[in-house]
Amino acid sequence: MTPGKGTEYFVECIREIRKTVKKIPIWVEMCPPDENRYIQMMIDAGADSFGFNIEIWDDDLRKEVCPGKSAISKERYFEAFDYVAEKIGKNRAGTVLIAGLEPKESTVEGAKAMMQKGLMVCILPFKPWDGSEYAGKEPCNPKDLLWIAERTAKFMKKYGINPKNYHGCLNCPSCTIGDAFL
Repeated sequence: MTPGKGTEYFVECIREIRKTVKKIPIWVEMCPPDENRYIQMMIDAGADSFGFNIEIWDDDLRKEVCPGKSAISKERYFEAFDYVAEKIGKNRAGTVLIAGLEPKESTVEGAKAMMQKGLMVCILPFKPWDGSEYAGKEPCNPKDLLWIAERTAKFMKKYGINPKNYHGCLNCPSCTIGDAFL
């Protein structure tokens, strides 16, 4: 992976969008680049929110499931989240955790740790793609998804996380059910 994690491509896309549409929110979903200057390049081009998806909280399992992404430390993710909050405000960065690949308690622990920092966490259920390396794995148990969603919704309330205050994917209730428990 390059240090910018595709920043140059995103900057080009953002600039083209901004030539035509000045006011539309632009959400960039990517791995956090190695240095904050890359995030700043996207902000300068017109990006106004970011998704840096950790996906799996358990570090050992993260190495197995996301070998490329796991090379980026969670600390770097938090640095990127903090940078976005400092430069363009709260409610402009968030992350995804995938339910069903790690123990449900680990997913909840990760959601809590990130929500304590003011981050919106979207919980998505694991569903394997046919033909993928994980095709034979069981999809997320719906009861586990509900268990996780109920607990993370309590953290959302406790830490003042409101999905409607976020930009991009994190304010859309289509993929996740956490909002249903608010």
